Amino acid sequence: MYPIELTVPKSEREMATRLGARWNEKYEVWYVPRTLDVAPLSRWFTARDNPNLRSRRAWLARVMGSCLYCAENVPLYGLILPAGHQVLCPGDESAEDAWDIAAEPSQLYEVGYLGASLQAVLQVHAPTFRVGYSAFLERFCWMNHCSHCRELIEDDNCAMEFGSPLNPLDESMAEAILLKEFQVEFEVSCGSYSCGVQLIEAMARLHA
Repeated sequence: MYPIELTVPKSEREMATRLGARWNEKYEVWYVPRTLDVAPLSRWFTARDNPNLRSRRAWLARVMGSCLYCAENVPLYGLILPAGHQVLCPGDESAEDAWDIAAEPSQLYEVGYLGASLQAVLQVHAPTFRVGYSAFLERFCWMNHCSHCRELIEDDNCAMEFGSPLNPLDESMAEAILLKEFQVEFEVSCGSYSCGVQLIEAMARLHA
């Protein structure tokens, strides 16, 4: 089974079971069967309890790139928060946590949880950007899936490295990226994010 990523309150266990979550009596943990569509269970992802960014706006980045597995040219998506979003600055105690205003855009990586409003946007506008199990990170994340062979395309292969499709090295690469803006209020929990986005001024804009 997958490593455990679910935190299910007692009052919601019946609902989680209907949606496919399973309880392991021996280890006393909830888990997700390997063949299950995990998206309906995202409300119980443990990462939901630990948001580290929040915003009222988001850019959905889209670019065409080659799948590592089938070599087909497929759409790749990423999430960028415009300047003005909030970033959690943890204190020594949770009561000392504070939210700061970001002066630059941030590109999100290794996203473990997204608020429901942004999830709804992705279902319509980025259907191949959805929850999958990252063998590298050993947890669930929102990431690209090839529209041709359906293999997972992890962030380190399409977004985190300079020169990858969603992280351009020059203006010609940046001009191939389309940013669509959405006015949505949401929280997000991600493993890492950039402080500033390379060549964002050269990326095309399309308002939703």
